[in-house]
Amino acid sequence: MLGLIRQESRFEKNAVSVSNAKGLMQLIPPTAVSTARQVGINLISQDMLYDPKINIHLGIKYLQGLIQDSNNPLFAVASYNAGPKAVERWIRSFHGNDLDFFIEEIPYEQTRTYVKKVFAGYWTYLGLYKNQE
Repeated sequence: MLGLIRQESRFEKNAVSVSNAKGLMQLIPPTAVSTARQVGINLISQDMLYDPKINIHLGIKYLQGLIQDSNNPLFAVASYNAGPKAVERWIRSFHGNDLDFFIEEIPYEQTRTYVKKVFAGYWTYLGLYKNQE
């Protein structure tokens, strides 16, 4: 989650993207509203997406759904950025089983870079927090 948040918002709780994604996990309003319904949160205002507790709760729930749908964290992270439909197309056209090659064949440069950075962050934070045990 930390790698994803770092890449999405650089930990800026009031971040807004050009596509109107909001908060730490950069949720677009339609996704946030749909996910909020699933978890029983009444998202009465888009400003609620700037609340880190709500934003992270919704972002985690959305990402969990993507992981469940794809059965693969890498595909889920790519879907978080490019959308599930695009990633489903890429999976269907990919004729290998090496996920490193899959990443290199992602046709959207932004998503290819995003996936690499999210997982680089994941490994970095994993190393940092393991050393504190």
